[in-house]
Amino acid sequence: MRIYFSGIGGSAIGPLARIAKDTGHEVLGSDEKQTLETKELEKIGIKIYYNQDGESLKDEFEKQKIDCFIRSKAISNKNPEFKMAKRLKIKTAKRDYLLSKIIKLSKQKLIAVAGTHGKTTTTSMLIWAFKELGIKVSYSVGTTLKFAPSGVFEKDAEYFIYECDEYDKNFLHFHPHKSLITTIDYDHSDTYPSITEYKDAFSMFINQSKQTFIYREDFSYLKENREIEIHDTIVSLLDRTDESIKNIELLGKVYRQNALLVFALIKNILPNVKDANLLKIINSYPGSNRRFEKIADNIYSDYAHHPAEIKATIEIAKELNKPISVVYQPFQNLRQYDIKQEYAHCFDGINDLFWLDTYLAREPKRKKIIEKEDLAKEVKTKLSLKTAELDNNLAEEILNLAKTETVVLIGAGSIDNWARENFIKEPPKILKLLKSKY
Repeated sequence: MRIYFSGIGGSAIGPLARIAKDTGHEVLGSDEKQTLETKELEKIGIKIYYNQDGESLKDEFEKQKIDCFIRSKAISNKNPEFKMAKRLKIKTAKRDYLLSKIIKLSKQKLIAVAGTHGKTTTTSMLIWAFKELGIKVSYSVGTTLKFAPSGVFEKDAEYFIYECDEYDKNFLHFHPHKSLITTIDYDHSDTYPSITEYKDAFSMFINQSKQTFIYREDFSYLKENREIEIHDTIVSLLDRTDESIKNIELLGKVYRQNALLVFALIKNILPNVKDANLLKIINSYPGSNRRFEKIADNIYSDYAHHPAEIKATIEIAKELNKPISVVYQPFQNLRQYDIKQEYAHCFDGINDLFWLDTYLAREPKRKKIIEKEDLAKEVKTKLSLKTAELDNNLAEEILNLAKTETVVLIGAGSIDNWARENFIKEPPKILKLLKSKY
């Protein structure tokens, strides 16, 4: 098939484009701008257009028929490219359609990693462990990795590892052989208007899995004030206080808890792997991009965009034993209405907080944009709090703070690309500016 991916730089679509290419399909696509993912895709010969007005799609279709148009969750029905695909009568679908089809045809056993927080880290850790154990594996993960591509299809593999998120009910299109659920904490009110609907979706996902590994307190949360019918499946309960977690040496309590899930699953499917060898592999996990990723001396980037994730990221930073400053870019205005009260104490333990404008994505027009000054008022922690812009003044301030402190740039929007432009790109943009200024 000839497949066109709209929003190809997206964290879920990029890996799928790679997998489609690995399975022999002709792949091309589009995005609004170049990202880490699009750069990697172009390196393997995938043609990408940096516009989404529909004209590139039309031109390609006129050259040669396009069999399928796959869109990311950011591409709405009103998107010009999607409208063009409809006009050209190209089959349109979302990512779950194509991926579930590939997995079904391959007959590989699906290992799905679900949960509100920690999916990407846990999936990456699982992929790392399989590779270090020398086991061929197909996989798709929602980030660029330091040690491998973000998506790979190995035709001789027994297992397919997939970061299986709950947004848009994506995870309900799959029937995993094994599942890991990292955490359950109400999110995505645009897909699940109530906590009950959110819990119902996870309960359904468990029943669609042959076996699920989940922490006891999360399973209890699912059962809170309600009955769950579990049928034809195995639920393996773990405890976050398990003594064996002491043998995991990764930075951050949450990372260690994610690693315990990985350890339990691998021991289940590969019982002959020695504990000491598996622990050594897990403890050598190099991390993934945008998950407390060090991008310069004392400067880190993290994808956290929910108060629980922010709190977990700060807990990791505390283990570096330095004062902490945070630059925070909220993600999605609609989400802020649901979580703003949870900002009260999620920044506990830091010295300075710089609050940016909310990065807008998938926004319903009916919702008024909450100003950054109003959101910042929700923070009850005693700290130095300033509103800021992604500009040269902020970059200078970050560099000054990083001389003696840990600075963490947090958000799922444009903050990461801005940080890379200013602090990583050779030569870093901010250093060029400072040289010209002084």
